[in-house]
Amino acid sequence: MDKVNETKKLGISFKFGSDVEKYIYGNTIDELIDGLALIKDGKFINQFVNEFKSLTEEQLLRLDKIMVTTDSAAEIIEYAKRRKDKINTIEYQNKLIELKNMYILIRFTALAIQPNIAMTEDAIIDYGNPIVAVHLLKDIEGVNVEKMKKFIFDCKDAYSAYCLIRYFQSKEKILNMNDILEAKKILIEAKNISIIYDWAENIGDVTEMEDVTINYGTAYYMYKFANGIKNSNIEKIREAINKTGDQDMIKRFNSDFPKPIIKSFFSKFKK
Repeated sequence: MDKVNETKKLGISFKFGSDVEKYIYGNTIDELIDGLALIKDGKFINQFVNEFKSLTEEQLLRLDKIMVTTDSAAEIIEYAKRRKDKINTIEYQNKLIELKNMYILIRFTALAIQPNIAMTEDAIIDYGNPIVAVHLLKDIEGVNVEKMKKFIFDCKDAYSAYCLIRYFQSKEKILNMNDILEAKKILIEAKNISIIYDWAENIGDVTEMEDVTINYGTAYYMYKFANGIKNSNIEKIREAINKTGDQDMIKRFNSDFPKPIIKSFFSKFKK
Protein backbone atom coordinates (compact mmCIF):
# COMPACT_ATOMS: atom_id res chain seq x y z
CA MET A 1 0.00 0.00 0.00
CA ASP A 2 1.42 3.41 -0.99
CA LYS A 3 0.49 6.94 -0.12
CA VAL A 4 0.80 9.18 -3.14
CA ASN A 5 3.26 12.11 -2.82
CA GLU A 6 1.64 15.07 -1.02
CA THR A 7 2.28 17.33 -4.02
CA LYS A 8 -0.24 15.20 -5.88
CA LYS A 9 -3.65 14.08 -4.77
CA LEU A 10 -3.81 11.98 -1.63
CA GLY A 11 -4.28 8.32 -2.49
CA ILE A 12 -3.90 4.71 -1.61
CA SER A 13 -3.20 1.78 -3.87
CA PHE A 14 -4.06 -1.75 -2.89
CA LYS A 15 -3.08 -4.77 -4.95
CA PHE A 16 -6.05 -7.08 -5.20
CA GLY A 17 -5.34 -10.55 -6.55
CA SER A 18 -2.32 -11.35 -8.66
CA ASP A 19 -2.32 -8.59 -11.26
CA VAL A 20 -5.17 -6.15 -10.53
CA GLU A 21 -4.79 -3.08 -8.36
CA LYS A 22 -7.57 -1.00 -6.84
CA TYR A 23 -7.10 2.69 -6.22
CA ILE A 24 -8.87 5.45 -4.39
CA TYR A 25 -7.90 9.10 -4.83
CA GLY A 26 -8.81 12.35 -3.13
CA ASN A 27 -7.56 15.72 -1.93
CA THR A 28 -8.65 14.97 1.63
CA ILE A 29 -9.17 11.96 3.87
CA ASP A 30 -12.92 12.48 3.55
CA GLU A 31 -12.63 12.20 -0.24
CA LEU A 32 -10.69 8.97 0.17
CA ILE A 33 -13.49 7.65 2.36
CA ASP A 34 -15.94 8.58 -0.40
CA GLY A 35 -13.89 6.29 -2.65
CA LEU A 36 -14.09 3.47 -0.13
CA ALA A 37 -17.86 3.87 -0.06
CA LEU A 38 -17.93 3.24 -3.81
CA ILE A 39 -15.57 0.25 -3.76
CA LYS A 40 -17.15 -1.48 -0.73
CA ASP A 41 -14.14 -3.72 -0.21
CA GLY A 42 -13.80 -4.86 3.42
CA LYS A 43 -10.12 -5.71 3.18
CA PHE A 44 -9.38 -2.33 1.65
CA ILE A 45 -11.24 -0.59 4.49
CA ASN A 46 -9.31 -2.48 7.17
CA GLN A 47 -6.00 -1.64 5.52
CA PHE A 48 -7.08 1.99 5.19
CA VAL A 49 -7.77 2.18 8.94
CA ASN A 50 -4.41 0.57 9.67
CA GLU A 51 -2.65 3.06 7.41
CA PHE A 52 -4.26 6.25 8.66
CA LYS A 53 -3.86 6.33 12.43
CA SER A 54 -5.25 9.84 12.91
CA LEU A 55 -8.79 9.32 11.61
CA THR A 56 -11.35 11.35 13.51
CA GLU A 57 -14.26 9.70 15.28
CA GLU A 58 -16.60 11.22 12.70
CA GLN A 59 -14.57 9.62 9.90
CA LEU A 60 -14.54 6.28 11.70
CA LEU A 61 -18.30 6.44 12.14
CA ARG A 62 -18.57 6.87 8.37
CA LEU A 63 -16.36 3.81 7.90
CA ASP A 64 -18.56 1.87 10.34
CA LYS A 65 -21.48 2.48 7.99
CA ILE A 66 -19.47 1.56 4.91
CA MET A 67 -18.04 -1.67 6.32
CA VAL A 68 -21.50 -3.09 7.00
CA THR A 69 -22.30 -2.78 3.27
CA THR A 70 -19.37 -5.01 2.24
CA ASP A 71 -19.62 -8.73 1.57
CA SER A 72 -16.65 -10.27 3.39
CA ALA A 73 -17.68 -11.74 6.74
CA ALA A 74 -14.02 -12.25 7.70
CA GLU A 75 -13.20 -8.57 7.15
CA ILE A 76 -16.35 -7.42 8.92
CA ILE A 77 -15.43 -9.35 12.07
CA GLU A 78 -11.87 -8.00 11.98
CA TYR A 79 -13.23 -4.48 11.81
CA ALA A 80 -15.80 -5.16 14.51
CA LYS A 81 -13.12 -6.30 16.96
CA ARG A 82 -11.68 -2.78 17.15
CA ARG A 83 -14.96 -0.90 16.85
CA LYS A 84 -17.32 -3.09 18.87
CA ASP A 85 -18.22 -0.30 21.29
CA LYS A 86 -19.11 2.08 18.43
CA ILE A 87 -20.76 0.05 15.68
CA ASN A 88 -24.47 -0.63 15.39
CA THR A 89 -24.51 -4.21 16.67
CA ILE A 90 -27.86 -5.18 15.15
CA GLU A 91 -26.90 -3.85 11.70
CA TYR A 92 -23.73 -5.92 11.78
CA GLN A 93 -25.60 -9.00 13.01
CA ASN A 94 -28.12 -8.66 10.21
CA LYS A 95 -25.33 -8.34 7.65
CA LEU A 96 -23.57 -11.49 8.87
CA ILE A 97 -26.89 -13.35 8.82
CA GLU A 98 -27.37 -12.20 5.23
CA LEU A 99 -23.89 -13.50 4.36
CA LYS A 100 -24.76 -16.90 5.93
CA ASN A 101 -21.41 -17.31 7.63
CA MET A 102 -22.67 -18.85 10.86
CA TYR A 103 -19.31 -19.41 12.54
CA ILE A 104 -18.36 -15.76 12.14
CA LEU A 105 -21.86 -14.78 13.26
CA ILE A 106 -21.21 -16.75 16.46
CA ARG A 107 -17.84 -15.03 16.91
CA PHE A 108 -19.47 -11.65 16.43
CA THR A 109 -22.26 -12.46 18.89
CA ALA A 110 -19.61 -13.43 21.44
CA LEU A 111 -17.63 -10.18 21.14
CA ALA A 112 -20.36 -7.65 20.38
CA ILE A 113 -21.84 -5.21 22.87
CA GLN A 114 -25.44 -6.24 23.67
CA PRO A 115 -26.05 -8.56 20.72
CA ASN A 116 -29.49 -10.00 20.06
CA ILE A 117 -28.75 -13.64 20.87
CA ALA A 118 -32.20 -14.79 19.74
CA MET A 119 -31.45 -13.43 16.25
CA THR A 120 -28.33 -15.57 16.08
CA GLU A 121 -30.22 -18.62 17.37
CA ASP A 122 -32.96 -18.20 14.76
CA ALA A 123 -30.41 -17.67 11.97
CA ILE A 124 -28.63 -20.91 12.89
CA ILE A 125 -31.89 -22.84 12.99
CA ASP A 126 -32.86 -21.41 9.60
CA TYR A 127 -29.42 -22.36 8.28
CA GLY A 128 -30.21 -25.93 9.26
CA ASN A 129 -26.81 -27.26 10.37
CA PRO A 130 -27.03 -28.74 13.89
CA ILE A 131 -23.28 -28.84 14.52
CA VAL A 132 -23.29 -25.04 14.29
CA ALA A 133 -25.90 -25.02 17.06
CA VAL A 134 -23.56 -27.11 19.22
CA HIS A 135 -20.82 -24.50 18.70
CA LEU A 136 -23.25 -21.75 19.61
CA LEU A 137 -23.93 -23.47 22.95
CA LYS A 138 -20.18 -23.84 23.50
CA ASP A 139 -19.23 -20.26 22.73
CA ILE A 140 -22.07 -18.01 23.89
CA GLU A 141 -23.47 -17.38 27.36
CA GLY A 142 -27.19 -16.75 27.57
CA VAL A 143 -28.30 -18.99 24.71
CA ASN A 144 -31.76 -20.55 24.93
CA VAL A 145 -30.48 -24.04 25.73
CA GLU A 146 -33.76 -25.93 25.38
CA LYS A 147 -34.52 -24.30 22.04
CA MET A 148 -31.14 -25.23 20.58
CA LYS A 149 -31.14 -28.77 22.01
CA LYS A 150 -34.55 -29.37 20.45
CA PHE A 151 -33.22 -28.22 17.08
CA ILE A 152 -30.16 -30.47 17.37
CA PHE A 153 -32.18 -33.55 18.30
CA ASP A 154 -34.87 -32.86 15.70
CA CYS A 155 -32.18 -32.98 13.00
CA LYS A 156 -31.41 -36.63 13.92
CA ASP A 157 -27.75 -36.09 13.02
CA ALA A 158 -25.58 -38.65 14.82
CA TYR A 159 -22.40 -36.57 14.82
CA SER A 160 -24.09 -33.45 16.23
CA ALA A 161 -25.92 -35.48 18.88
CA TYR A 162 -22.63 -37.09 19.92
CA CYS A 163 -20.79 -33.74 20.03
CA LEU A 164 -23.53 -32.23 22.18
CA ILE A 165 -23.07 -34.95 24.79
CA ARG A 166 -19.28 -35.03 24.46
CA TYR A 167 -18.85 -31.29 24.99
CA PHE A 168 -21.37 -30.92 27.78
CA GLN A 169 -21.40 -34.28 29.58
CA SER A 170 -20.17 -32.66 32.79
CA LYS A 171 -22.42 -29.58 32.60
CA GLU A 172 -25.73 -30.15 34.36
CA LYS A 173 -26.92 -26.69 33.24
CA ILE A 174 -26.92 -27.97 29.66
CA LEU A 175 -27.68 -31.70 29.78
CA ASN A 176 -29.86 -34.11 31.68
CA MET A 177 -30.21 -37.89 31.52
CA ASN A 178 -33.03 -37.70 28.96
CA ASP A 179 -30.70 -35.75 26.63
CA ILE A 180 -28.09 -38.50 26.87
CA LEU A 181 -30.68 -41.20 26.15
CA GLU A 182 -32.06 -39.23 23.19
CA ALA A 183 -28.61 -38.72 21.70
CA LYS A 184 -27.72 -42.38 22.15
CA LYS A 185 -30.96 -43.40 20.44
CA ILE A 186 -30.09 -41.18 17.45
CA LEU A 187 -26.62 -42.76 17.22
CA ILE A 188 -27.92 -46.30 17.33
CA GLU A 189 -30.65 -45.63 14.79
CA ALA A 190 -28.12 -43.99 12.45
CA LYS A 191 -25.83 -47.07 12.68
CA ASN A 192 -22.81 -44.80 12.23
CA ILE A 193 -20.19 -47.22 13.52
CA SER A 194 -17.38 -44.67 13.60
CA ILE A 195 -19.36 -42.42 15.95
CA ILE A 196 -20.51 -45.46 17.95
CA TYR A 197 -16.80 -46.13 18.58
CA ASP A 198 -16.24 -42.51 19.69
CA TRP A 199 -19.19 -42.75 22.07
CA ALA A 200 -17.84 -45.94 23.65
CA GLU A 201 -14.38 -44.40 23.96
CA ASN A 202 -15.35 -41.01 25.38
CA ILE A 203 -18.74 -41.44 27.02
CA GLY A 204 -19.25 -45.11 27.86
CA ASP A 205 -22.03 -47.68 27.40
CA VAL A 206 -19.36 -50.09 26.16
CA THR A 207 -21.47 -53.26 26.10
CA GLU A 208 -24.31 -51.58 24.25
CA MET A 209 -22.01 -49.95 21.69
CA GLU A 210 -20.14 -53.22 21.28
CA ASP A 211 -23.41 -54.96 20.38
CA VAL A 212 -24.24 -52.26 17.82
CA THR A 213 -20.76 -52.66 16.28
CA ILE A 214 -21.19 -56.44 16.06
CA ASN A 215 -24.68 -56.15 14.59
CA TYR A 216 -23.96 -53.47 11.99
CA GLY A 217 -20.20 -53.08 11.61
CA THR A 218 -17.64 -54.77 9.41
CA ALA A 219 -14.96 -57.12 10.70
CA TYR A 220 -12.54 -54.17 10.62
CA TYR A 221 -14.70 -52.10 12.97
CA MET A 222 -15.15 -55.06 15.31
CA TYR A 223 -11.37 -55.44 15.43
CA LYS A 224 -10.93 -51.71 15.99
CA PHE A 225 -13.44 -51.80 18.84
CA ALA A 226 -11.66 -54.69 20.54
CA ASN A 227 -8.28 -53.04 20.04
CA GLY A 228 -9.25 -49.55 21.23
CA ILE A 229 -12.03 -49.79 23.79
CA LYS A 230 -11.30 -50.84 27.34
CA ASN A 231 -13.47 -53.60 28.80
CA SER A 232 -14.61 -54.83 25.42
CA ASN A 233 -15.57 -58.51 25.30
CA ILE A 234 -12.75 -60.04 23.26
CA GLU A 235 -14.25 -63.51 22.94
CA LYS A 236 -17.64 -62.18 21.89
CA ILE A 237 -15.99 -60.04 19.23
CA ARG A 238 -13.79 -62.96 18.13
CA GLU A 239 -16.89 -65.07 17.54
CA ALA A 240 -18.55 -62.25 15.57
CA ILE A 241 -15.47 -61.67 13.39
CA ASN A 242 -15.20 -65.40 12.66
CA LYS A 243 -18.79 -65.36 11.40
CA THR A 244 -17.97 -62.65 8.85
CA GLY A 245 -15.60 -64.94 6.97
CA ASP A 246 -13.13 -62.09 6.46
CA GLN A 247 -9.97 -64.20 6.56
CA ASP A 248 -7.54 -61.27 6.70
CA MET A 249 -9.27 -59.71 9.70
CA ILE A 250 -9.74 -63.11 11.38
CA LYS A 251 -6.00 -63.75 11.08
CA ARG A 252 -5.12 -60.26 12.29
CA PHE A 253 -7.50 -60.50 15.23
CA ASN A 254 -6.23 -63.89 16.34
CA SER A 255 -2.65 -62.68 16.02
CA ASP A 256 -3.28 -59.64 18.22
CA PHE A 257 -5.64 -61.44 20.59
CA PRO A 258 -4.43 -65.05 20.83
CA LYS A 259 -6.87 -67.42 22.46
CA PRO A 260 -5.95 -68.21 26.05
CA ILE A 261 -4.61 -71.72 26.58
CA ILE A 262 -6.78 -73.48 29.11
CA LYS A 263 -5.15 -76.48 30.78
CA SER A 264 -7.28 -79.07 32.45
CA PHE A 265 -6.99 -79.64 36.17
CA PHE A 266 -5.60 -83.14 35.62
CA SER A 267 -2.92 -82.16 33.08
CA LYS A 268 -0.44 -81.31 35.82
CA PHE A 269 -0.51 -84.88 37.03
CA LYS A 270 0.36 -86.29 33.61
CA LYS A 271 3.91 -87.44 33.06
